[in-house]
Amino acid sequence: MVSMFERLISGLATYGLQVVVAILTFVRGWQVAKFATRGLRRVLSGARVEQTLAHFCARLSYVAMMTLVVIGTLDKLGFPAVSLAAVLGAVGLAIGLALKSTLSNFAAGVILIALRPFNVGDRVDAAGISGVVSEIRVFATILDAENGKTIIVPNAAIVGGNILKYSAV
Repeated sequence: MVSMFERLISGLATYGLQVVVAILTFVRGWQVAKFATRGLRRVLSGARVEQTLAHFCARLSYVAMMTLVVIGTLDKLGFPAVSLAAVLGAVGLAIGLALKSTLSNFAAGVILIALRPFNVGDRVDAAGISGVVSEIRVFATILDAENGKTIIVPNAAIVGGNILKYSAV
């Protein structure tokens, strides 16, 4: 019984400090990530970046920072950070390959929102389809055709082809 108690005290002395440092690392990293994300949102709003793109960039930076915080915290607990980063990279690659078309539509949506080759209300010919732009979303753009139909066009098809912009309606 005394031996088990001594091992518990010894383990707390050895690993207790590591756990406390890891918790402090995580909390401080989380606070810094939140602060940096708020600052990025303010900067992007001041630069008059489109709200959808600003939100996406802020969220992406927060996720990236928190990933680094978690890897740093696990490193403080004794987990090999390099191995964890390699596993996360492999998982990211596998997910990226599995969602290739979805990610290409997403990337094209970010391009459309950032570069604004056309705006809501413009009459365009894009991806072989003609209509008035009613909404630009992250994955697809919605066009209202002349025959009263609503057409949802994947953003990758729009960015990958010619865009003919007539004028604002």
